[in-house]
Amino acid sequence: MKSNGVIVTGERCSVKWKSMKERYNEFSDKLKVKEGTQTSGRRSQWPFFAVMDEILGQSDTTALPYVFEVGDGGKMKKANTNEPFILAAKRSRQKITNSESLDRLIDLEKDRRERDKDLIDSIKSQNQSSKDKNDAIIAAAKAMEQASMAIFRKFSQD
Repeated sequence: MKSNGVIVTGERCSVKWKSMKERYNEFSDKLKVKEGTQTSGRRSQWPFFAVMDEILGQSDTTALPYVFEVGDGGKMKKANTNEPFILAAKRSRQKITNSESLDRLIDLEKDRRERDKDLIDSIKSQNQSSKDKNDAIIAAAKAMEQASMAIFRKFSQD
């Protein structure tokens, strides 16, 4: 969401979700009155009712936007249509031995350690740079203090 320019806190999301659940329950309770009565039209008054009903409803199944069909070679299709969903080419899977797995894990751990070491070195360098800047500021402040004291003494003698 941040990449789309939407900045929302976790607390705000929680409040929004709670509010949407309350609104859903309000509409859902009113719809428990016999279907076909005047209240059944209220469902269309809230645009998120269908989505919330799919998530929170009492139905045994949930319609997924994309599903894998069993026995169809793993082809993915859009739900409720025959339109195929194009996936990126699958990587071919090869069986690997335990020793190969361990070697891969060791290589990954070595890479992680190298990245961690590089990160630590970078942080140390930044800290040293900040320390040098702070030392220069302190030295300049002390020099200004000495100069102001000298000026004060000169004018206080007169």
